[in-house]
Amino acid sequence: MTPYKGLLVLALPVMLANLIKAAHDLIDTFFLGSTEGSVTSQAAVAIVSPLINAVLALFLGLSIGVIAVVSRALGSDDKARARNLGGAAVTTGLILCAAMTIFTLFVCPYILRLLTGGDTLSAAISYIRIRAFEIPAVMVYEIFRGFRQAQGDTKVPVIYSSITVALNIGLTAIMIRMGRGI
Repeated sequence: MTPYKGLLVLALPVMLANLIKAAHDLIDTFFLGSTEGSVTSQAAVAIVSPLINAVLALFLGLSIGVIAVVSRALGSDDKARARNLGGAAVTTGLILCAAMTIFTLFVCPYILRLLTGGDTLSAAISYIRIRAFEIPAVMVYEIFRGFRQAQGDTKVPVIYSSITVALNIGLTAIMIRMGRGI
């Protein structure tokens, strides 16, 4: 296998997952645009997104760390060390998950008050509280993805990501059509 082919085999699924996530965000914006008060809802999403992305980026960093240390252990044929590192990653993820969920639920609303007010603030606080519930799922997915990628498998995480994005799009459509808003 040429270096370019090897790189593409590993990189293309990750790139596809990122494109799927971007499409998900665009579809959410489409559904929000069809609701009453869509400007307020879209403003709330735009204000909340950087905060949520910063919180979720911590799990991406953990995933990258898992990939590095577990693949190194597996490359050294030290499966026991890889399992121990996996346990440490899960423990770290759970602690980080609890801390970030608390931060998102209780600190982020105060940050949002510095950024906006009125109806947009109410919508943003509601939205960030809803998004806080995705933190445990993202943590589990990122650690799983790290383990799979450390073993050279980038395809299975993309399949799981695609399924969850499709479910999220469907649930977003249902919830917005039922008048639940963002």
